[in-house]
Amino acid sequence: KSNFVNSIDVNVLGIADGYFRDLDNRLVLASLETLQSLLDTKDVTYFAIQLSDPSKTDELLRDFEIFAHEKQVDLKATKWQDHPYGDLYHRTNVYLIYVRNFIATILLILSGLSVLAAFIKLVDERTREIGTTRAIGFHDSYIVMSFAAEAAMIALIATIVGTTTSLFASAIINYVAVPYYGVGLTEPIHFRVAIDLGVYGSTALCFIAISVIGAVVAMRSKIASSVVHNLTDAGA
Repeated sequence: KSNFVNSIDVNVLGIADGYFRDLDNRLVLASLETLQSLLDTKDVTYFAIQLSDPSKTDELLRDFEIFAHEKQVDLKATKWQDHPYGDLYHRTNVYLIYVRNFIATILLILSGLSVLAAFIKLVDERTREIGTTRAIGFHDSYIVMSFAAEAAMIALIATIVGTTTSLFASAIINYVAVPYYGVGLTEPIHFRVAIDLGVYGSTALCFIAISVIGAVVAMRSKIASSVVHNLTDAGA
């Protein structure tokens, strides 16, 4: 080690982009031998390894720690996201996750209230039908179940149409690759929509459940007065 910096002649092959302006001002890509000669050292701060199969990262880290311990070598392996250089990425990713969950929660609440209001209105409009059905001998549980099944079918069709539309719109957005010019970035980041079928499936089940619950709640609040309402209209 030394505190000297050498002056060497190199052949410039191209210009690299560090994406962030602060990093771009001091980024140099060169061979290990050239950089060691420039900084007058034989040491290596760290190695960055790109795996062909990122899913094996945890397995590699575990095996490397065992190997270093057995060889009594003072080496440490970590994911690049956990490295100080990956702190900005990590904090940005956490922030975006919070924003996504907040927006999804608000949309889910608003959608649930809309579905509940729609089925309450639907039951109000079919009060006479409910009363007539009860008057000819159908049990309340059967009427409630029939409305619940109808709500589930409507919700299923709506989620299929909505999911198909969403997937189609996501594919278009990903194909267009809308650029996003972030603060401090030297190059734009192309906006892409992640397609997670698990999220689509869980959201669809959630909406179907809300629809069924909304129909049942609306039915139970109206079914007690439906016969009286029907008989009053019939007598008139």
